[in-house]
Amino acid sequence: MGTKKKYFRPRGKRGVIYLQERYCGVKLSDCLHTTDEKIAEIRRREIHIAVERGDYFNRKTSFAEAVKEQLPKILEGKSERTQSLYKAYLRNHLLPWFQDAMLTNILPKDLLEYKEIREREGAGEATLKAEIHLLRFVLKANNLSLKLPKLSWAKPVNKVERFLTEPELLSILGFLKEEPRAIATFLAYSGLRISDGLFIKWSSFDFKSGFIRLTQQKTGVMVRIPLHPKLWMPLLLYRKALVIRGCSG
Repeated sequence: MGTKKKYFRPRGKRGVIYLQERYCGVKLSDCLHTTDEKIAEIRRREIHIAVERGDYFNRKTSFAEAVKEQLPKILEGKSERTQSLYKAYLRNHLLPWFQDAMLTNILPKDLLEYKEIREREGAGEATLKAEIHLLRFVLKANNLSLKLPKLSWAKPVNKVERFLTEPELLSILGFLKEEPRAIATFLAYSGLRISDGLFIKWSSFDFKSGFIRLTQQKTGVMVRIPLHPKLWMPLLLYRKALVIRGCSG
């Protein structure tokens, strides 16, 4: 028996109900994914609430579409390294998982399932926090929020409690060829992250004052590091590596 409500339009052999009406000036045309009028009425009211909140069109926006629109804002003000990481998190993990999901259909349980699977794949806490931040950023930009319970992490952060002694360091360096040894020595005695040390510019070295000055790629913070006396000779070799990589400016 057909529905008596004009705004419900059964379609197909099963009579799946579609909503066809205008509400608050917005033309509604939605599949309600049910043949039961009582359930359809509940879903109709949910759509009305979304219209009243201004969220109706988000129901029709997929995660992939939202990412494409929000990507410039996501990357704005970030360092090149952070931009590269964010793009990789989206491309390799978040988009394959949530790509076709409508924004309003992404629920806390979906994110918790995603987190558990990523942990089994070996993703650490810092990576997962960044990925969750990206997902919530996209939702928030579309006037949606995702409230989560307090999260626990499968891989706790392991603090380094022991560092190489100098004899141990020199023993390792002895196995390296000239240029790699110079680079490794520089990283060891400067304490810089690998990303900062490998792409530091020669202009960052102030030999008169005896300091290295540079902006960290990861944090964007300017740091001032004393030049260790044992760096002077390796730096002569390290400069050749910087020239080869185009970091001599």
